[in-house]
Order: sequence, then C-alpha cells, then structure tokens
Amino acid sequence: MDLFRIRRITQLLLFPFLIAAAAGADSRSGKDVTTASREVQAEIPVYRSPDARATSWRDTQATEPGENIFRAKCAVCHGLDGAGHTPNGKKLRVPDLRSKKIQNHADDELLDIVTNGKGEMPPFGKKYSAEKLQEVVAYVRHFRQTN
Repeated sequence: MDLFRIRRITQLLLFPFLIAAAAGADSRSGKDVTTASREVQAEIPVYRSPDARATSWRDTQATEPGENIFRAKCAVCHGLDGAGHTPNGKKLRVPDLRSKKIQNHADDELLDIVTNGKGEMPPFGKKYSAEKLQEVVAYVRHFRQTN
C-alpha cells in the first residue's frame, strides 16, 4: 500500500472514533461535551441583521414555543429578528415579518403559508404538526413593530 491509501484509511477509521468520543463525556473535566461546547459557544458571535441587538450565542437561545422551529427553518431567510436581512432573504426578497402587511394577516392565513409554502418558501406541513406550526405563527406575532 502506498502512503496516500494508508493516510486515507486512517482518516476513515479515525473520523467515526472522534464522533463517538464527542458524543460522550470529556474525561479530563468530567463535563458533558454539550455543556462544554455551550461554554465555548457563549462568546461566539452570531449573524443577525444590523438592527438586532444580541451579540452572542447565549443571547439567542430559544425560550418560547415555536422559536426553535423558527430558528432552525425560518431564520435562514427571515433572520432571527424576522427582518429578512440575511443573504438568502435578500436574494429571495422575503417579506419583513415585522411589517404591518404581514402582521395584519389572520393567523389562519399565516398558518396556511407556513403549512403549504408560498413562492420560494417551502411547505412545512408534512414535517411538523399543525399545533407546532401554530406555535411558529404565534412566535412570528412577537415581531410586530411598535411604530
């Protein structure tokens, strides 16, 4: 075997081992790896639109029903603050979820859009229950502008 193949086999065998080790506890400190990674992530800046105020991962942890789904699926385009000032949001020209135009829609209308999709927005009705999607709609209501 040549050196390249030996290195490649070593990499292929080492990768699953590292994944398995990361899933367990850190043997030196006794801390769960998840807890340790949160401590590290606490100071990692996150992308938000220019008018958002949170500056670290800790400031952006989900606390309300629907927020986790929003962060995982919607914030990629709409941003954590719903403004749509993300690269994907600008490219797809997503609406500002804080605007009166969006906030004036009835909950049923917003639920229909989230469930069935609209334009470039994918449908989420097959992935999540109606109850979970209603929680997302309720979370979107928190973006209502005070102006």
